[in-house]
Amino acid sequence: MAQHRPNADAIADIVGAFANAPVSNPAGAGGVRLPVQVSDSLPETEALAFVPCTPAASGGAADFDQLKKANFGAAELGLLAG
Repeated sequence: MAQHRPNADAIADIVGAFANAPVSNPAGAGGVRLPVQVSDSLPETEALAFVPCTPAASGGAADFDQLKKANFGAAELGLLAG
């Protein structure tokens, strides 16, 4: 759904903020590399459960972890070898 695509300038600002974070990382450099994926879409839902922060999905609510597992993979983002 193109109308829900995040603004490219906003994404760049967020990626820059993570990159400039005052932390060290395993690569020996500062900051955090934030991979951003906007090429896929998720089914639109009115309610989303973030267990354990919210009650389990029920009454038509979607489960965030299930949506994430079904639509996004760490390998796609270059986070896992192979």
